[in-house]
Amino acid sequence: MEIDAPLILARWTYYGAVTLLFGSSLFPLYAAPGGTARDGVLPRPVVTALATAALAGAALWLMCFATGLAPPEQAGATLLAILFESGFGPAWLVRISALAIALLGAVAGRSGAVVLASGVALACEGWSGHAAGFGLTGSL
Repeated sequence: MEIDAPLILARWTYYGAVTLLFGSSLFPLYAAPGGTARDGVLPRPVVTALATAALAGAALWLMCFATGLAPPEQAGATLLAILFESGFGPAWLVRISALAIALLGAVAGRSGAVVLASGVALACEGWSGHAAGFGLTGSL
């Protein structure tokens, strides 16, 4: 099965949305004198849409990854193996959980929760990236 296009779309959606979500939520803290995390730059519906896009992109990325490792009929078992039996599993579980918290924070209008959760999701990239694959993150 050809999954390159959905995988590319999922990753671009995830990276774009989570980066915009984090940056726009953090912007008032360093750009406005005396700014607080409650002074969001983007309206709540836009923040909610970005959080939704980040979560959907990450979920699609994970599904494309699982489907690429095994036939589609074994995608469920492969997904469980990735999440609970591989070194990448904890990073994925934290990433998805953080994005769910970011979405809840966006819906509730809690910019601080969005900043923290989207920052955690971005930090997971170092945990599951090429450096982690070669065991280099422990020496940093």
